[in-house]
Amino acid sequence: MPGVKAIQTRLGYGAHVMILFIGTFAVFLLSLLITFSSPFIKSIYFLSASRNTLFFGAFGFATPTTISDSRLGYEYGAQVLEPLTSAMVLWGILDVFLFFQLMGVIPLLWVHDSAALNAVANSTFFNVSSYASTTLITVAWPISIVGWSVARRSFALSVPDSAPQLGLMLIGWPADQSQVNGTGGGTTTTTGAGNDGRFYHYRQTTREVTRPRTASGY
Repeated sequence: MPGVKAIQTRLGYGAHVMILFIGTFAVFLLSLLITFSSPFIKSIYFLSASRNTLFFGAFGFATPTTISDSRLGYEYGAQVLEPLTSAMVLWGILDVFLFFQLMGVIPLLWVHDSAALNAVANSTFFNVSSYASTTLITVAWPISIVGWSVARRSFALSVPDSAPQLGLMLIGWPADQSQVNGTGGGTTTTTGAGNDGRFYHYRQTTREVTRPRTASGY
């Protein structure tokens, strides 16, 4: 490709090495921060809940005063499940391959020869590390985004003072309600009498309303 060759000629060897090193190091640093998120570093977390007093990371969770045991595949109530937290080990594996990739780039900082750059780019060690890192990022990133978004939604549906609960109050449904909240972050169930005088049962995690059948079947 003429455009690529022109860019390579314009940038030169030193610029190529610096771009490769800075990019690899930045990704490695960010991946490390994700791996050592809460409870190791409380200010870095995937999800905050309970009015920003509960912070979930890759291998545990923390509050402003306490931290949980650090382990792979932890759970918290019905919101944060083991399959999601077990998948966070992908970030730790990514750290290893990014480290190998970085080790392949660092020697180039002291070698001022374009042939060395070609040798590294074509080496099996560098290529395997690069392909593995790219694959792990491609898998870990969407799992983290989707999984923790689902957990956030679960907290919103089970915590009475969450935004979805506030929305139900604003639209005035249900009219008369008494809330029974499960313990340990469980499902919130709302029961009461509707405007038609019949008993309803509302389970927030599924938004399902069930009414007892009458003699007519309705």
